[in-house]
Amino acid sequence: MQQEPKADNNEEEPTDTEENENADHKDNGKKNNGQNEHGYALRPRRNIQMHAKYRDYHTESQKEGMLTYTYDKCMESEDSEKWKKAIKEEKHSLYENKSWIYVNREKATGKKILTSKWFFKIKDDGRHKARLVVRGCQQKEGEIDFKDTFSRVVDMHSLRVLFAIAARKNMNMQTFDVKTAFLYGDLEEENYMEIPEGYKNTGKVCLLKKALYGLRQAPSKWNKKLTTFLKEEGLNQLKSDQCIFKNDADSVFMAIHVDDGKINSR
Repeated sequence: MQQEPKADNNEEEPTDTEENENADHKDNGKKNNGQNEHGYALRPRRNIQMHAKYRDYHTESQKEGMLTYTYDKCMESEDSEKWKKAIKEEKHSLYENKSWIYVNREKATGKKILTSKWFFKIKDDGRHKARLVVRGCQQKEGEIDFKDTFSRVVDMHSLRVLFAIAARKNMNMQTFDVKTAFLYGDLEEENYMEIPEGYKNTGKVCLLKKALYGLRQAPSKWNKKLTTFLKEEGLNQLKSDQCIFKNDADSVFMAIHVDDGKINSR
């Protein structure tokens, strides 16, 4: 009698797991073939992919942004003259706004004395910008008195209404931003700061008079200052949106978003 060939010992018989996977694969093929497990007809299925035009691009880091330079590094860099000019402009703004006065360190006994840091930025147009910022992260409620820490922003629905009014009444539309806006905000609380880098250290401390950038209450102080000014100029603050102001003749409308604004006028 002819014997059947023996199975090769190197060939492995399919395991139960493989058999189950094969069965599942066959079942899935049936399910995707126009029917589901209940036998109901399905619409043709296909994989949804992003359109090619949305994938045909690449991103680059923006040129404008805060740099990680320290004050000393900027003074030693090849652009040191540009940074010196930027720092001089910031110092001038701080001086013009009477941002602080120097007092003896003893006056700040028992008070938190904050520190500051210079931030540097290269704008899109190539201008070098320097800004002195207080380390507001060192503030703690109770150690330093502050209440409101926010600045109101205009609602998008209100902006759409202003656009509609401008189109309806054929009004002129202009936008603006306030330079070093927070430095206009007045401080009622006692806030002390160490003398910043770039200033002569006399051993005294700075008693802040203006809400410098970085203070937790700075946005709120600026908003309060701006609101008071606009009301003195005859503009009324709407109750429905406190970032919208208008005059009695409805010939001027203004929307405020922190230190940016939009004016409708005729």
